[in-house]
Amino acid sequence: MGYFKNLNIRVKILSIVIITIIVLGTIISVKSIYSIMTLTKENIEDYKVNAYSQKENELRSYVKMAQKVVKDFYEKTKKEKIQFTVESSLKEQTDFVFSLLNSQYEKNKNKMPKQQLQKRLIEIVKGFKYGEAGYFFINDFDYKIVAHPIRPEDEGKSFLDVRDKNGVAFIKILTDEIKKGNTDSLVNYVWKKPSTNSYETKVSYAKVFKPYNWIITTGAYLDDLTEQMKEESLEALSQMRYAKNGYFWVNDSRPVLIMNPNSKDEIGKNLASATDSKGKKYFQEFVKVAKSQKEGLVSYYKNKPGETQAKEKLSYIAYFEPWDWIIGTGTYIEDIEKNIEKMTKLAEEEINSAILQVVVISVVAVIIIALLISFLLNKILVEPIEDLKSGLLEFFKFLNHESKEVKQLEIFANDEIGHMSKMVNDNIKNTKKVIEQDQIVIDEVSNLVNHISSGELSGRIENSSLNPSIKQLIVVFNEMMEHLQEIVKHSLYVIKKYQQNDFRVETTMKCKGELCDLMNGINDLGHTISDMLVENKKNGLTLNESAKVLRSNVDVLNNSSQESASSLEETAAALEQITSNIRENVEHIKTMSEYAQVLNNSSKEGNTLATRTSASMDQIDEQVHSINEAILVIDQIAFQTNILSLNAAVEAATAGEAGKGFAVVAQEVRNLASRSAEAAREIKEIVENATIKANEGKTIADEMIKGYESLNENINKTISLIEDVTGASKEQQLGIEQINDAINELDQQTQQNANVALKTKDVAIQTSTISQRIVDNADDKEFVGKDEVKAMKL
Repeated sequence: MGYFKNLNIRVKILSIVIITIIVLGTIISVKSIYSIMTLTKENIEDYKVNAYSQKENELRSYVKMAQKVVKDFYEKTKKEKIQFTVESSLKEQTDFVFSLLNSQYEKNKNKMPKQQLQKRLIEIVKGFKYGEAGYFFINDFDYKIVAHPIRPEDEGKSFLDVRDKNGVAFIKILTDEIKKGNTDSLVNYVWKKPSTNSYETKVSYAKVFKPYNWIITTGAYLDDLTEQMKEESLEALSQMRYAKNGYFWVNDSRPVLIMNPNSKDEIGKNLASATDSKGKKYFQEFVKVAKSQKEGLVSYYKNKPGETQAKEKLSYIAYFEPWDWIIGTGTYIEDIEKNIEKMTKLAEEEINSAILQVVVISVVAVIIIALLISFLLNKILVEPIEDLKSGLLEFFKFLNHESKEVKQLEIFANDEIGHMSKMVNDNIKNTKKVIEQDQIVIDEVSNLVNHISSGELSGRIENSSLNPSIKQLIVVFNEMMEHLQEIVKHSLYVIKKYQQNDFRVETTMKCKGELCDLMNGINDLGHTISDMLVENKKNGLTLNESAKVLRSNVDVLNNSSQESASSLEETAAALEQITSNIRENVEHIKTMSEYAQVLNNSSKEGNTLATRTSASMDQIDEQVHSINEAILVIDQIAFQTNILSLNAAVEAATAGEAGKGFAVVAQEVRNLASRSAEAAREIKEIVENATIKANEGKTIADEMIKGYESLNENINKTISLIEDVTGASKEQQLGIEQINDAINELDQQTQQNANVALKTKDVAIQTSTISQRIVDNADDKEFVGKDEVKAMKL
């Protein structure tokens, strides 16, 4: 091996080729013959064993391929894909129109008058149509329509306030974005589509034609491409073929046949009842496998076209759920048996032919190749390779900046090495040019970076390079500078508004990272100041309202204090009068107490006299009773005397003349007895009357005694009440005197409160002035929520 390493490349290649050819020829000859025979047998056996599995895998691959085609069409129906597709199409159409405009402008700007050239360019824009209804129109920076191919009556009108049904002023948005310094802009809005007369989402793309500050706009609707993609995918599937007669069909889960290039008359029919020769409803089986396994193999028996005998067929189906499609393909099993027979026969023929061919070709090839390689290797390979190696080394030194110049390679022939040499020469030339351009750009970038470091952001990279990375760097760097300058200008604008006391403005540009933190910080500063001003104004208004309430309450307090002071003076005078009256009442009560005591003594004496009168009445009653007894005795005596006088008269009458004198005496005695009896009756009546009067007097005396006792009791109670009233009056007098002292003290405090109320009123006036200054100061500034600020409810 050490010897072989020291050989030159020509000898190495020649040796390797000759040895390899001889060895390979021998090995291939033997191995091929043996392998062909062995593999043929094994393949036939394996084919028999794995025929179904291979067929299933084959069918699965075909169905997966068809399913991928459908999925690719389905992906195109997604909204973001439609949006991207439409935007890309609009930009392509616009770029094409601008290429026409720029070409005409550059060609005629120094040859034609301005108005004539503008007219020609407008005709190009108005005359350019694409698709079914695509067109362009022009407006200026003042939102006025310059040219419109569909609605020429709008030319000259301002579209500043033209809005869609959701209030989107799309012309204003497109124009304002370009006025900010952008070369183009995009906007989505809702507009009525003429073909359907319904509102649909539309995308408009605008680009500025700088020579005349024209904003050229076009647009397209974001149509739902589902049905279109279904049709296109079905068309693609119907055109797909594999092997000789392989095709695909599509049905849904009902199962309705959607596509079958060999059974077009059954498209649209429900094949749920379709059965094979053994009664199997194979379309229902397709649906069952699709629903349960998403994909799988189904076997059934069916007649081949042109034959009457049913043969077994394998079909592989896959379920595409988004569209409810079952995609399938199939093959007959008899193809496998025929293939086995063909494979066996073909293998035998190929083995015999291969044996002869391998032997002959191997021998001839070794001889010819050895001679040719030996002769040509040095001329057409070794020398060009050496020159190529030398040139590449020089080129690599140039690339690695080890040398400043590089020579181009010498081209010996127009073969691969010659092509390589030519390609190397072209790359040397291009690389040299690119390196020079790159160095210019790098120098310019370095210079711009120094300007940026000093705070100047207006610089841009003007030079270019063929190096894609440098080109991308230039574009990205310039875009970065544009965006950075725009952000700085926008931020300075917002800060300047803040300096002008207008805190409603916010940074609205899209950003990321530290710049976003900067703009968010500016917004947060505006929000914080606005919140502070809202709070200040709210506090000022609240303080102002509170000051008004305080002033009102102080006025009420002041008036109340003055009225209280006046009332207290009157109350003090009234209490003084009450105190004097109470003192007089106490004296009068003392006098009443003395009179009550005298009356009590008199009542006691009256009671004593009444008792004595009652006792005398009892004695009189006893005497009258004795008189009644004496009168009764006298009456009895008079009665007996009258009886005796009657007896005497009877006796005198009996005596006759002798008894006449006695009869007269008896008559006189009887008269005296009658008068005595009469006098006794009168005395009795008088005594009885006296007794009645005496009893009445006694009754009256008894009642007088009771009355005196009751009077005496009431007088004692009155005396007790008078004593209680006297004590209460004294306590009342003491309390009134204390109240009088408290009122005098309260009067002094009321006077002090009145003085404090006057001072508080001055404080309230000063507070009102300060709060008004706070409100006026807040009103001098513009901030969010300024007009909605209200005082807090107290």
